[in-house]
Amino acid sequence: MKVKGLDLPPNYFYLSILLAIALKFIFPRGNFMGFPYILIGIPFILVGLLLIAWTYKLFMKNKTPENFSRSKAVVKEGPYEVSRNPMYIGAVLFLIGISLLLGNYITFISPLILLIILNRFVLLEEKKIQRELGKEYLKYKEKTRRWI
Repeated sequence: MKVKGLDLPPNYFYLSILLAIALKFIFPRGNFMGFPYILIGIPFILVGLLLIAWTYKLFMKNKTPENFSRSKAVVKEGPYEVSRNPMYIGAVLFLIGISLLLGNYITFISPLILLIILNRFVLLEEKKIQRELGKEYLKYKEKTRRWI
């Protein structure tokens, strides 16, 4: 399986951020909260960024690439003890935070769409990783949930 260009999950993440911002301006009457309540989004953004950075660092530490490159190791530490996809969870949390900061109902479509797209990628990734890493990944998969 080859995935390139716009098919990579980070690109969908960036497009989802742009979608949320665009929706805020296209549907300005959907605002449901204002300042200071919109600041509730900041912790979601920070936790999302922390998860993304932490998982990326673990990938580098284990010398295994992300984004559909050939897997070299099963990362099982840190947030990977709880979920097989903490980087994606971080992206969705970040986007929920953006939607809260924007304070507009319609912007919550964006994290929902991203989650649906990422779920599709997870299924493809799991098949690929299982082919590449075999029994080690199967054992990890049996012990660790896909999401949370």
